[in-house]
Amino acid sequence: MVATTLAALSAVQGTASAEELTAGTVPAGKPAIGTWATAPVSAAPAEANRVNNQTLRQIVHISTGGEQVRVKLSNRYGTAPLVVQAAHVARRDTGARIAEGSGGQLTFSGRTAFSIPAFGELYSDWLPFPVPDFADLAIDVYIASDTLASTSPITLHNARPAGQTLAYLADGNQIGAAEFPTVATRTMWYFLTGVDVTMHADAGGTVVAFGDSITDGSASTVDANGRWPDYLAQRLADKPSLQPTGVVNLGIGGNRVLIGGTGENALARFDRDALVASGARQVIVLEGINDISGGNTAARIIEGHRQLIKRAHDRGLMIYGGTLTPYGNAPDAREAERQALNTWIRTSGEYDAVIDFDAAVRDPANPRRMLAAYDSGDSLHPNSAGYLAMANAIDLGLFKRDYRADAAPVATWGAPMVSANPSATNRVNNQTLRQVAHVSVGTDRVRVRLSNRWGTAPLVVEAAQVALRAADEKIVAGTGRALTFSGNPSFTIPAGADVLSDWVDLEVGALADLAVDIHLPGDTSAGTSPLTVRNGALQTTYVSAPGNHVGAEAFPVASTRLQWNFLSAIDASVRRHTGTVVAFGDSITEGLRSTANTNRRWPDVLAARLAALPTSRQLGVANVGISGNRVWVGGGATNPSALARMDQDVLVRADVTDIIVLLGINDISGGATAADVIAALRQVIVRAHTQGVRIYGGTLTPFGNAPDVREEHRLAVNEWIRTSHEFDGVVDFDAAVRDPANPRRMLAAYDSGDSLHPSDAGYQAMGDAIPLNLLQTMESSLVPAA
Repeated sequence: MVATTLAALSAVQGTASAEELTAGTVPAGKPAIGTWATAPVSAAPAEANRVNNQTLRQIVHISTGGEQVRVKLSNRYGTAPLVVQAAHVARRDTGARIAEGSGGQLTFSGRTAFSIPAFGELYSDWLPFPVPDFADLAIDVYIASDTLASTSPITLHNARPAGQTLAYLADGNQIGAAEFPTVATRTMWYFLTGVDVTMHADAGGTVVAFGDSITDGSASTVDANGRWPDYLAQRLADKPSLQPTGVVNLGIGGNRVLIGGTGENALARFDRDALVASGARQVIVLEGINDISGGNTAARIIEGHRQLIKRAHDRGLMIYGGTLTPYGNAPDAREAERQALNTWIRTSGEYDAVIDFDAAVRDPANPRRMLAAYDSGDSLHPNSAGYLAMANAIDLGLFKRDYRADAAPVATWGAPMVSANPSATNRVNNQTLRQVAHVSVGTDRVRVRLSNRWGTAPLVVEAAQVALRAADEKIVAGTGRALTFSGNPSFTIPAGADVLSDWVDLEVGALADLAVDIHLPGDTSAGTSPLTVRNGALQTTYVSAPGNHVGAEAFPVASTRLQWNFLSAIDASVRRHTGTVVAFGDSITEGLRSTANTNRRWPDVLAARLAALPTSRQLGVANVGISGNRVWVGGGATNPSALARMDQDVLVRADVTDIIVLLGINDISGGATAADVIAALRQVIVRAHTQGVRIYGGTLTPFGNAPDVREEHRLAVNEWIRTSHEFDGVVDFDAAVRDPANPRRMLAAYDSGDSLHPSDAGYQAMGDAIPLNLLQTMESSLVPAA
């Protein structure tokens, strides 16, 4: 299916022209700002959301205008590629009519027809298209297939709670038609998650409104753009010193912080929805009322809010806590939890500032209820007047602030997580896992990130610890540090989410081994929830006899496995400017066929070289290679494509400053053309540059058994990497390991024996081939997305 899909698209799309080589790049000095966005959810295919050889014309009301426009389309919840035959953006006139001659056809990596990979998202290329503040844009998407013919979920956002914004459908390809032949309307945004603009260099960035239905705008006036983030955007536009500033609304009606509601819980979606929003500089969080309605306590919700605060600060974002507005029909017990949560938001000092939405709309004579003038009628959701009062309660001076930390977190180790069905080989049944991680930079404080990204049920962890590893399963006496998560030694990781531990003091040398213990009191085989693991770890994990053996110096090993379970990152706290290099790739980055337990992968070699430099030039290294990974079409949750996993595996790593990408050989092996791989790599470059991160292209190493046509595609990709200048630099892995006498093969001394994967010596040569002067030791010279 993969080969057929890619071959068919290649026949339609052809090869990008030379003029398109820099199509996705933000012009120098012109940062990208998010001017509109929505948070998607998953919907099963049904007649009510069917698209069948039809064009969708979707209307968005932007916040700030700009000189150029690009659009983000999403297949985040799709389990199969989504083929889009054409897309277009224009100014909306009235209803479904567009201003004739405005805007233009959108291309994606130079292509007018394109495929969005399963779980993936794509940015269009920049379109010169000046738009004013608060314009209505009409975005056309033509899908030739029938969405009901597939079982793949549909990625959408229900626009009904948010003022019932209409989308218009017409049969056939009607993109750019001034008079749109509407056959039906819907109150959904389909596959559309963002609109960005470029402008002059002193742009103010983007404010992210993150929450539930009260942020989404439920019960506001139909088609009047009367949500509180809309009113905030208008207030910011009236403040010249704060302009231009975009406002994006990432509320989802029914959303919760911790547990299942509508859409993924806040901890599961925060990274992809909020942290990598174009130009993000400040985040306003208003969430928790649905958790309370679902029976959660304020104490548990506070744990979740603390996780959001940590993650925002890691990205250098200011984050403001909004107090929960009244819910007049709530029982006394739930009202007590709302008050407790609001007291913490107001008084704890953990948020960078407080926005007292509760005080703005409550009835002074009856504070558990909203003022009648602000109540939509359900005692929960404000009307448009109430949303205006909420926006007016926001101190605009907050948006002049930038986050500054005394110490920055750096990724000193990382592992990408994939999904695995529960089985005997990965089972944990009231046992303790002792997992070993070989860190890159030294530090005196560490923290751990645990992941339940692919789980469909909460994961209970009873206890956790980090210590220096001595040898095998043994730890250095006296170095054990109990881990807490939002202050608690035992904790629950929500379905689909990650959690960061609190910092612990521990002197760790560069290139040391850490042992991370976690005790799971339950049986991972007792349910159907997938496990979040990293196969191919090339590092032994020790599984204890039954019971909690966290911190035991005499660890009772019952079995071992070459797998990391739930452990996705270790961060170091450093009190100097540094950064993180993320090695982003497939099995050759993962280190397949290198010697287990010896740390001989090329990212390990790079880490050792960096550790030998003066302290001022040392950087962390995180290896996020996955065996078999492809840059465009992936294998679903078991091996998501690079475009599907880039946000969480790469861009939200602590202090990522540089990326080395080595991807494409598996795409070519699966039937992709060089044009396909180049188009996908351009998307990777765009995503990195949107976050102000430098990215270097690694040339594809030889695959000696490849047929001639595949070798031609490999050489064409490598020629583009070397000569196009779209990457910020080139790491010529191919030249480092190929046989000069037969360049389509690896040197025998570097070949592990399968003509594809290097040996330990080959990985050493690759690591040694990386020019260290490429890697950033100061602020990136790129213009970031804020």
